[in-house]
Amino acid sequence: MLPHRSLAAGLAAVALLASCASLEEDEARVRARFGATGGMADLQGALGFQIGQSGVVNPVGETTLGDLGLTDGDAVPGFEVEVDLGSPRLLISSVSSGASGTGVLASQFELLDDAGGFGTEFVRFEPGTQLASSLDLAVHRALLLFGVARTESFDAAVGLGLEALDIRGSFTGQAGLYDPGGQVGPVQERTARIDSLLPLPVLAATVEKDMGLLSLGGEVRWVEATSGAKDASVLSYDVRARFGPWRYFDVVLGYRANRMDISYQSDGQSAVVDVQLSGPYVGFGMSF
Repeated sequence: MLPHRSLAAGLAAVALLASCASLEEDEARVRARFGATGGMADLQGALGFQIGQSGVVNPVGETTLGDLGLTDGDAVPGFEVEVDLGSPRLLISSVSSGASGTGVLASQFELLDDAGGFGTEFVRFEPGTQLASSLDLAVHRALLLFGVARTESFDAAVGLGLEALDIRGSFTGQAGLYDPGGQVGPVQERTARIDSLLPLPVLAATVEKDMGLLSLGGEVRWVEATSGAKDASVLSYDVRARFGPWRYFDVVLGYRANRMDISYQSDGQSAVVDVQLSGPYVGFGMSF
């Protein structure tokens, strides 16, 4: 499930931890956290893609993930690394899920032809086509946070960072083959794909209340942006309870939701990616 990009994020996190290994204990706290959800992920939203012909951008329709049979996600693995220097504080995380199923298109779908590699030929699925679909989603985040209120038992911070939607999907059904000049292949069973990484800047805020062995915390990330024919909206949150009776080890139970709504038109192509990945999770953390 998105192994190469998740591996790259993990290696970056390891390098970050190594760079902080020489810090004295009273100068910084480095917390590494690795966890997984305790159940199934809930996937919601809609997808729409249109490549068009001869540079003409057509209005793009949307088909819900439910219509495509993509509502029950796999168990959601993830990791989080926190480097706490007092202020600022750096958070890096990644969470991923996937789903597969069969559904019926509500709107026209145009995607690159899987057999054609990264060429210009694309597959056109008409409304009403039955598709065998698979979708892998990952949400990566990197935040730099600055404390605005910190005591021995309470911490509040605001900051900015990046949130990236990593989406890979394949869709198989009856379709014709096209290039920008028109139809170049008959209607037959074909497979189309999407493979995109969509990063967006976000504003973030976190709070945490320490009650001894138990701490309660929350995080919100948000952005609304429009630039030309591109629109983007992000609203993500995380609430959690952390139990740490041990000096270097704790466990965490929480709930997170990541909602990203992105639409754009560029070079004869248009797309709508409106997805939400949410669910409870349980994990563990090590601090040193």
